[in-house]
Amino acid sequence: MSNHIERLTVAVALFNVYRTPERVARTIGQGGFLAAVGTLTGSQLAEAAEVSDELASRNIDVCFFGEAKYPQRLALMNRPPAVLFTWGNQDLLNELGLGMCGSRNASERVIAAARHCGVVVADHKLMI
Repeated sequence: MSNHIERLTVAVALFNVYRTPERVARTIGQGGFLAAVGTLTGSQLAEAAEVSDELASRNIDVCFFGEAKYPQRLALMNRPPAVLFTWGNQDLLNELGLGMCGSRNASERVIAAARHCGVVVADHKLMI
């Protein structure tokens, strides 16, 4: 499956049907990617198509576990994500970096600390 929209549609439909990353991964892991696609009905794919069109219009891409472009370090994890939705240069996922998480209701102090951390990490040529 090489069409960008088709790949997004399958990814969205898998999440619509199986709801959680763990269930999507389990479904793909039980019989492979093509078997997981085979569990989807035409109506489920049609329902996902509208969302996938919107994602594509925003330059969102998708990468499935096992594909050549899947990040090598993620593939080595105990339970790697089966599907990655990405925006931007996917090659950066194979670079050294630092992950950060936060809160939607962060205080100004926390935002300033995160900004400072981001500057320091970027100064060391690492990806965030």
